[in-house]
Amino acid sequence: MSETPQAPAGWYPDPTTGVHRYWDGQQWSEIPMPPPVAPVASADRNTLSIIAFVMAGIALLFVPPLFGIAGIVLSSIGISKGERLAKLALGLSVAGLILGLVIGYLTVRAVYG
Repeated sequence: MSETPQAPAGWYPDPTTGVHRYWDGQQWSEIPMPPPVAPVASADRNTLSIIAFVMAGIALLFVPPLFGIAGIVLSSIGISKGERLAKLALGLSVAGLILGLVIGYLTVRAVYG
């Protein structure tokens, strides 16, 4: 007596319903395959990095410790989320913090001697 070869275990369209179900090698599962989940394109979004750029620019002129550090924090979070521009934003935030402090120091020194 010859046996009909069976497909190996895996997800296949059920021949009776057309719905993808898991075939364990002998029978179909009761649960259909879950719908595919679209990947999150976090690398395509640079929201935190863009905000960090703005913070770096503001840090040059107003309250460098506040805005510079905020830019550093936001760009660091952007790096952890894989944003493309986050490393550049981090560099500009650090530069904005340092330059803002230097400009503030020189301004105070020039005004108050």
